[in-house]
Amino acid sequence: MKKILSVIMILSFFLASCLKDSTLNTKGGLISSGTLIEIPYSGLEYFGQKAVLTAGVTDPIVIPIIINVAAANGKVFDKDVTITLAYDDAARTAYNAVTSNDVKYEALPDSGYSFPVKTGLIKAGRYLDTINVTFYPDKIDPSKNYMAAITLKDAQGVSISGNFRTVYFHTIGNPLAGNYNWDFYRWNNATGMGALSGASFKGHITTFLPDDPTTIEVVSGYVGLHYVLAFDNNAGAISNFSLSFNADDVKNILDLNSIKVVNGPTILLADPVTGHYKFQYQVLNATPAPRYIIDEFYK
Repeated sequence: MKKILSVIMILSFFLASCLKDSTLNTKGGLISSGTLIEIPYSGLEYFGQKAVLTAGVTDPIVIPIIINVAAANGKVFDKDVTITLAYDDAARTAYNAVTSNDVKYEALPDSGYSFPVKTGLIKAGRYLDTINVTFYPDKIDPSKNYMAAITLKDAQGVSISGNFRTVYFHTIGNPLAGNYNWDFYRWNNATGMGALSGASFKGHITTFLPDDPTTIEVVSGYVGLHYVLAFDNNAGAISNFSLSFNADDVKNILDLNSIKVVNGPTILLADPVTGHYKFQYQVLNATPAPRYIIDEFYK
């Protein structure tokens, strides 16, 4: 899947009470002078990496938050240091207030996640500690954009990174995301007529996975190829569908196996009101032999 929502704007209001480390972009490594506490690969620079994909997932998702000591010359603490994290809805509000951030996020409901342990201990002579946050996909509406920002608040007087102190956990709200019934039709000919291949099936379950608020991906029954379905969303009115194949799948599945797409993919049906979609394409395999494919998805 393609990367989503790469955001680099730094909000000055986050930095008022902590070290602004414009040159201490350590990402978990050493710094040139001093010592600070950070959450590596966090902040707005790594916003896109903190998307929590919940569509179609049933089991809880446990994500570790790593707290790191960045110190010059590899120096470690000679005493234990307690660090404290906290849910930080002000970070979400500030993010939403930036006009260039097109996607706005609702606060993730309490039922959607748990963050019971908010303190950690970096012991003398050590660099790291880990605190877990758990998300509950069955409690999260996949059609909405949610955020649960968590911020490193205190480190017993040790300087805290300005750029890498907040983790912007967020879900990608997409009105089409979620589970669908799935029928797969395959003909070993070029017409889509006659007897179906034994590879055909009905009544399976699959998931429309969001790439971003107006793009989903879903697997085809043929060789694991993924469709990419894009659309416009005008205040809930969904239109202007377009369909393609995942570019990585074309390279790593089709091209690698000498499979040629003869036509498609084509949208035969796209009804967001009833949740009914039907896609078709035709290929020649490496033999070469024709394959006529239809995938049908419905609520």
